[in-house]
Amino acid sequence: MEIFRTYDIRGKAPEDLNAEVVYKIGRAFALYAGSSEIIVGRDCRLSSESLHSAFVAGITDQGVDVIDIGLCSTPILYFASKRGPAAMVTASHMTREYNGVKFCGAGAFPVGADTGLLDIKKIFDKGKFPPAKRKGTVRTEDVLPAYVSHCLSFAKNIRPLTVVVDAGNGMGGLACAEIFKHLPCRLLPLFFEQDGSFPNHEANPLKPENLFDLQKAVKKNNADIGAAYDADCDRILFVDEKGQTVYGDTILGLLALEFLKTDKGATVLYDLRTSHAVPEAISLAGGKPERTVVGHALIKPLMKKRNAIFGGELSGHFYFRDNQFAESGDITLILMLKLLSEENKPLSKLVKPFKKYAHSGEINFEVADRELAMKKLRQTFPEAVVDMLDGITLTFDEWWFNARPSRNDPVLRVVVEAGTEKLMREKLALISEALHKI
Repeated sequence: MEIFRTYDIRGKAPEDLNAEVVYKIGRAFALYAGSSEIIVGRDCRLSSESLHSAFVAGITDQGVDVIDIGLCSTPILYFASKRGPAAMVTASHMTREYNGVKFCGAGAFPVGADTGLLDIKKIFDKGKFPPAKRKGTVRTEDVLPAYVSHCLSFAKNIRPLTVVVDAGNGMGGLACAEIFKHLPCRLLPLFFEQDGSFPNHEANPLKPENLFDLQKAVKKNNADIGAAYDADCDRILFVDEKGQTVYGDTILGLLALEFLKTDKGATVLYDLRTSHAVPEAISLAGGKPERTVVGHALIKPLMKKRNAIFGGELSGHFYFRDNQFAESGDITLILMLKLLSEENKPLSKLVKPFKKYAHSGEINFEVADRELAMKKLRQTFPEAVVDMLDGITLTFDEWWFNARPSRNDPVLRVVVEAGTEKLMREKLALISEALHKI
């Protein structure tokens, strides 16, 4: 498979990613980065330790020093990157047979297809690495304490709460356990042991079945909130005190209103899958909502350009100006605890204003030709107002939908929103029928 994707490198290990391939990637990144040292971390996947070693060897053989921060989450790596370019051996939320490499420049600047990843690919494909004058050195460093302190700088006015957190045996438990030592909250941890075989469930909170354990624990313990990280902790989703899922766009809306209480007129970015209730609420609060494409490598540069105070995606990525415009599941969780503490209301009540419309969430359709599928949808609804910002968005008087090809999977991702649940279901059925005819 093609391992160079839109945002990072991913593939099956060892079929697509093995020590030889990752060694060459390390040399290519060392040449691309043009820095005297590179920060490197890894997640807990069963293949990560060996791939990490090969990646580090490639960097040092190219004459570049390595700061090895070892086992860490992606947000920890982003935090460390304020000192220079960095790379993380991880496949994010993907299943255990996959692995990959995420890159960033200094200050967590994303390295994606439009911002340097294709340049790394060219060096990799050419396969000619000039000999280094010296071999780079490796030194280990523990950045967890500094990262925890940084996250705690967001922790204000938090009262005693009962919180269930599901780390899915990924990296989320690493910082979370330390953070809660400094909070007046009762933490009920689920699957905090790092285990790259992911024995309990996939570390992907977007799949409803992966939230069952969290929902059960929240209800059993009368918890105030539940949170679930993905495997590398750059995404987080929540359930309320009743065990009901609170989707990423609702979290975006809730936290945006909190930021706007003290930063009137600030810009907030939201991806185009987001419920229209969110930008409407941001505007009413005096903020400046700006609609974006999907994907962290595309959103973070725009965050910086607009000096946006906050941004987020339906998928559970949340970006903070005071975190180098990068995402952090840990900071998001802390801010949700702050929100619950200050509002002193259950989460189920706080989310009600954002249930103004019926939203389908993101639904995947397997289609052989995704471009043909989008063309077919446009022909099926000729009366629509058409927007091609990311995939195709068709807007009508009482409903809208977006369909876009996934950048990681061979599917077309669809979201539908309407004024009523009945209308949303009817329109989703029409879209489904049109796609199944292809």
